[in-house]
Amino acid sequence: FSASISSTKQGEAHSAESVRESLKKLISSEPVNNPFSDEMIVEKLQAEGIELARRTVAKYRELLNIPASSVRRKIMKIQNIGVWLILYQDLINHTLNCF
Repeated sequence: FSASISSTKQGEAHSAESVRESLKKLISSEPVNNPFSDEMIVEKLQAEGIELARRTVAKYRELLNIPASSVRRKIMKIQNIGVWLILYQDLINHTLNCF
């Protein structure tokens, strides 16, 4: 990987580290039930003036130990199921305590 990343704006360059930070922030702010694909991440980074190929986004994501969007989606579903199970268990316990 190069030490600097070209920009969509003329004359500007971004360090690889700053691009990885932008990538982390972007993924941490993604919608809970709709994680961004690498292609969507490319588009969002381009909107910030960072020009990157999809495969570079995938490499940086892997370097940061961030799973692919399909895996993140599965993780989010499992987490949601866990929340629902806790709420359901609380409801049952509350109902049983009323008798």
